[in-house]
Amino acid sequence: MGYIIFAPSLSALPDIGPFNEKRALQIGLLLAVGAVFLAFPAVRRYWLVEVCNLHVSPWWGLGLVLTGGVLSSLRAPATFYAFLEVGHFLLLFVMAGVIAAVVRRSPQQTDRWILGAVALSTMLYAVFFGVGYGMHLTNEEIKIWPSNGTNYANIRFFNHYQTWTLPLLGGILLSIPKDWNIARGGVLGLIALWWALIFASNVRGTIVAMGVAAVGVGLLFRRHAKPWLLVQAAGLLAGIGLYYLLFSTGGSPPVVEKFSEGGDVFQASPVMEDKPGDGLGTPLAGSRTNALRMATVPVRNGRKSP
Repeated sequence: MGYIIFAPSLSALPDIGPFNEKRALQIGLLLAVGAVFLAFPAVRRYWLVEVCNLHVSPWWGLGLVLTGGVLSSLRAPATFYAFLEVGHFLLLFVMAGVIAAVVRRSPQQTDRWILGAVALSTMLYAVFFGVGYGMHLTNEEIKIWPSNGTNYANIRFFNHYQTWTLPLLGGILLSIPKDWNIARGGVLGLIALWWALIFASNVRGTIVAMGVAAVGVGLLFRRHAKPWLLVQAAGLLAGIGLYYLLFSTGGSPPVVEKFSEGGDVFQASPVMEDKPGDGLGTPLAGSRTNALRMATVPVRNGRKSP
């Protein structure tokens, strides 16, 4: 919970740069989960119960993914880093099982903790953004967000954070009692700010993801999806207005031009065509030269050294 709340807006290890800092915190979190898993038999029992309750199809799917990861790692130019990545995903699987066990034991309490952590996290980032924007208004030499810093090594990493928190914000608003008007209005304001920052960061992926999510939720839940869809639609409209208020100097958001220009959303497709068996998503999927370079070049202050 602490990582979700504080990592997006606060810097715990500023000396090593935002990229290395968040990577170190993520690895530390996963290692801590693995240590708890090994140290406490009760946790292992709950985890095994959840895993054993899986149907046959998930077992086949997980087995094929693990087998593919191992085989791909054996063929990778930098085998050590490839197996390190496979170990990373195994720890994520363990963590998912632990969370599932906790949810099954006390679902309502866990939901409140998770949604509360997401709400507090987005509130802290809203404060982070507001302080930076206020400094920009008082001093023209300070650039506007995201040029004045996002607390992420790359703006797309922040967009990844938005992609999974934005749907949950809609659920948070719906979980608040209807007579709590101030709280509901505050969460709607956070949703609007999230959409405004999406437009300001000129990202297509999060918009596409939310569009696909809206279609999927509508098809799966039918009439039960209507409240969530209406919340997101209201947040989107409010976000467009907030974007024009805070960022726009006239004209449509740049991301609209990016969509109109076309191009491949899945830009890594040439790599898949070159080596379909090696997979995608890491530098190990590229050519041997690029993989070795990406695996050995040190990272300083969140950027790869030339």
